[in-house]
Amino acid sequence: MDVLNQGEIHIPVLLTEIEYQQLAARLDDLLDIVGEENHPLAPLLHFVGTLIKNYEDKHVPGLTKL
Repeated sequence: MDVLNQGEIHIPVLLTEIEYQQLAARLDDLLDIVGEENHPLAPLLHFVGTLIKNYEDKHVPGLTKL
């Protein structure tokens, strides 16, 4: 089970490949909208980015070697 660690909060996260693809598409949208760290959606951008990174680290090991 994957766990997303935010300080003392541990959130189990199990993404399917379809969910990963959907989040990756939404990440591009969020990047266009947010733009700066003080934007109200910046924490969501960070969260989605972390989910994507965790999925890629586990399921796409070739990306970590680039």
